[in-house]
Amino acid sequence: MARTRKGTKPPTGSAGPESEQAIAGMVAGLAGSMATAITNDLSGGVVGGGLDGAPIPELVMPGQPTPGFKIGPWDVPDDVYHNDRRTISHSMMKTFWQSPTRYCEQYIQRSLVQPTTKALDTGTALHMALLEPEKFLESFVCRPENSPRNTAAGKERYAQCQAENPGKIILDREDWFTVDGVAQTVAGNKTIRDLLTCKGGINERACCWIDPENRLQLRGKQDRWLPDGLVIIDLKSMLDDPSPEAFGKVAYNLSYYTQAVWYTEGISQAYDIDPAKIEFLVIAAGKKPPYEVGIYRFDKDYLELGADKIRKGRLELAECMGTKDWAPGWSSAPYTVQQPFWTRRR
Repeated sequence: MARTRKGTKPPTGSAGPESEQAIAGMVAGLAGSMATAITNDLSGGVVGGGLDGAPIPELVMPGQPTPGFKIGPWDVPDDVYHNDRRTISHSMMKTFWQSPTRYCEQYIQRSLVQPTTKALDTGTALHMALLEPEKFLESFVCRPENSPRNTAAGKERYAQCQAENPGKIILDREDWFTVDGVAQTVAGNKTIRDLLTCKGGINERACCWIDPENRLQLRGKQDRWLPDGLVIIDLKSMLDDPSPEAFGKVAYNLSYYTQAVWYTEGISQAYDIDPAKIEFLVIAAGKKPPYEVGIYRFDKDYLELGADKIRKGRLELAECMGTKDWAPGWSSAPYTVQQPFWTRRR
């Protein structure tokens, strides 16, 4: 098979209960201001698109045609969305680009489980603090001061925190202060604050659609969709450097530009909108003081590059699904590595 694939820290000794209460109060205040403006319909059930909940075979290839599939918005809880076995997400596509073998083991055979990481927890916390602030303090708690897990006293304090906060994720103090710092930056930035709080915006709602070329069933979950202004907003947190040059490189390495194309296509089909009229904006937040935040869009060439990569990737994925051959093209012969495109201009 001739495939060619590419493969600030928190203050020490001063963050006692009073400080934690101040942080909680700040986040709660942000929640109050945002909750009055955010119109987030999370009532559950299908809102015109999605799947009918029919039994799924034990071994199924995501993306294949299934009964009950509908194009449109799909309003389901996070666990249902992430565990859906009939559609392909952008994250799954990224895994395929990395390794078809890994894709097969993780999403078809289900023999490879992705562990939850500290960075993932912190990123989720920041997303929730900014997009669903009313849920933040219900889901996360700051780790107690002086609670190292290598001492008996520290273990006791940590265990007490767990017992007092059942079901909550305990954030390390540095990560808690990062969420606090970014939230304060956003609260003080009128442009970003308006994007996240304007009336009519819809947060964390998924949609389903079909790839027009390969007929693959697809899904995506936008952080925020502004139907009045036809704007998709995606929040990228925990970046070492949110400056334009650094973000450009991260956007390429982590496929943010293909995500823009993927989500735009999904919104276009789900709501029957001309994709050319939809704008995709990224709010990029730094994880270190002064917790700078940038707003970015991708130019036409970057988006065309992303569309081409997606088109080729879906074709290769469809081929693998048909042949059942999940060996990566770069493992059987020498693969020529190209110079990153952003370095060729210099």
